[in-house]
Amino acid sequence: MKHFVLLISLVFSVNCFAQEPDSDLFQTWYLHSVLASDATPMPFIVSDITPEITPTLTIDENFEFSGTAACNSFNGTLDSNSPYSNWTTSFSSTDLDCGVAIHNSFEAEYFNYLQMLNDYNIEADEEGLVLTITTPPFGYGVFKNYPLNTSDFDSFEIDIFPNPASQKIQINTKHLITKIEVYSLNGKKIISQTSQFESINITDLDAGMYILKIYTEDRSLNKKLIKQ
Repeated sequence: MKHFVLLISLVFSVNCFAQEPDSDLFQTWYLHSVLASDATPMPFIVSDITPEITPTLTIDENFEFSGTAACNSFNGTLDSNSPYSNWTTSFSSTDLDCGVAIHNSFEAEYFNYLQMLNDYNIEADEEGLVLTITTPPFGYGVFKNYPLNTSDFDSFEIDIFPNPASQKIQINTKHLITKIEVYSLNGKKIISQTSQFESINITDLDAGMYILKIYTEDRSLNKKLIKQ
């Protein structure tokens, strides 16, 4: 009888441990918040980070994962047989200085978290799916399978032209602008303008892509800017 009970227990444990993963797991997720462990006093809330970032996590069906943080990218592998203990089996990332203290701090937390993935749960909300992955002890990351929409960009009417531009860009909007900033792709602030918002002189910028951040009284908007 003892042996029978032991056998049933082992079969039950193996079946639970090797259960098929949720097929919804394998897609691109957008990070909402992350806390690597209870050693960190507060989680990082992505929508509160400025300049704005869009951290992602893509999990493939072969259990390889990759994504972006603030200015660095990463990749790794998960143990397909062990989604409930030491799930992450390898991890590596680029090591650029983002040039913004909050971005560097966020990446340290996010990358630490990604190396300790443990258990996951997927639920539906009003707009899509929510993935929660925990880490020991008491860490977690919350992801959604749709981009965060913190500023209602589609209805935020601001025209920027020309774009690409070589010398000056014009800005046309009915909103009251309070500040305009231009950031490099690694998060370094290059221009900060607090008046005369109708145009911005970009003559001194090197050719390439930049992030134009426009502030109004109640929201902010990021736009890609290309300097020719």
